[in-house]
Amino acid sequence: MPYPSEGLESAYKTNHIDDVRAFLESRHPGGKYCVYNVCRGSRSQFSRHGVEAWRALWPTPAHKAPLLAPFYSLLQDMYQYLGKDDRNALVITCQDGKMMSCVVLCGLLLYSKLVTVPEDALQIFAVKRCPINIPPGQLRYLYYLSNIIRPEPMLVHFRPVTLVSITIQPVPLFTKARDGCRPYIEIYNEDRLLLSTMQDYDRLHMYTMAEGK
Repeated sequence: MPYPSEGLESAYKTNHIDDVRAFLESRHPGGKYCVYNVCRGSRSQFSRHGVEAWRALWPTPAHKAPLLAPFYSLLQDMYQYLGKDDRNALVITCQDGKMMSCVVLCGLLLYSKLVTVPEDALQIFAVKRCPINIPPGQLRYLYYLSNIIRPEPMLVHFRPVTLVSITIQPVPLFTKARDGCRPYIEIYNEDRLLLSTMQDYDRLHMYTMAEGK
């Protein structure tokens, strides 16, 4: 669901937090639910309104790929919470109620082995919530997760790797004239910039459609 509002925001933005609490109590009496807040930097208002919330340090903005370790820990906690009581229910809230909620829910379906590939999880989300196209980076991390939890897991390693080349095919039309692009690379570790090939725009190599890639 979208992150609830307070005060005047509830008149034009999203549902008021008190209305959300009343709805959850009516559907899951006795507090058999837990709200997982995956809004980066959102203010924690649930506890002030009597809503049990999982207080996670969620460092991922809505349109970026999740960090693998916090992502896995979040799914592990969700799975354990559901296993404590058959009546327990999860509520996932994010900025728009779609993008990051989709990633987390698909991750949970993979973690619990209800599906084996991310596309099947995305199809379930499309049927139950709405069709959505998540960014390629988020889909890639869902595949990383599926590789970790499969019967013969491909585990993350910490050995140095060498980036030899990057191929983009066909050439994206990103310039103002729509005739090619001037790409550059930035590599981050969490939110820390490790490498950037960015320089003056005119000094960046211009790739055109004629080059193919």
